[in-house]
Amino acid sequence: MTKNIDVKLSFMAPSGIPGVLRLRHEGGASKTASLSVERAEDLGWPTGSAPLTVADMRRLVDGLMDAIQTIERQDRISAQT
Repeated sequence: MTKNIDVKLSFMAPSGIPGVLRLRHEGGASKTASLSVERAEDLGWPTGSAPLTVADMRRLVDGLMDAIQTIERQDRISAQT
């Protein structure tokens, strides 16, 4: 059984424009997922998108985990001083 994946992460750009980062995969219909950035005014119309293979998604997750761990480490160091 395959399942569609649609993950949305809302954000606020430094310019004050709200948007959504979206990762979509049509459950088994394709070997790639689509990563797109959408502005709130244009939801449903990606302002930029890229196809991602499984290897690309793994690199994305690894990069996000590295960033999260770095931020958490900085928070711990700041709390100690």
